[in-house]
Amino acid sequence: MIGFLLLTLCTAWAQEDPRAVGRVGLQLSEGATVQLFPRVQPDVVELIITGQEGSVSEFFRGRSTAWTSEMAAYSIGDGSWLARLYLSADDLDVDLIQEGNEWTIQIEKGAARVLDLPAALGAAELLAGDLERSAAPRPPTPSPSPGW
Repeated sequence: MIGFLLLTLCTAWAQEDPRAVGRVGLQLSEGATVQLFPRVQPDVVELIITGQEGSVSEFFRGRSTAWTSEMAAYSIGDGSWLARLYLSADDLDVDLIQEGNEWTIQIEKGAARVLDLPAALGAAELLAGDLERSAAPRPPTPSPSPGW
């Protein structure tokens, strides 16, 4: 009971310490690769693991580290896994570090590199008829081949 309380207090302290660095270690199969997807939400990181022979769920399920609130990995078949990390702050930098078959996801305070997406139009805006419309250029017409 006291150990659990101390662990909870230490984890809470690490979440608030701007110098804390979160690390998630992955021991993968020979030739497996990890790629970060571009971030579209500042508090969510998604990555894909390919070429992995076994499960990676144990690296994510039930684990916590500084700056994460939840982690999960889902098999998408053929040795590929989609992993998602939910971050506890919006201003976190996430990097991948590889040393042989060992990969480390490193999370620390910094500027989140988030993809700037245009705002999507709602149904009312699409149906209002106020959108500027222009005809698309006509595709080139293939020349008839000799012998037609």
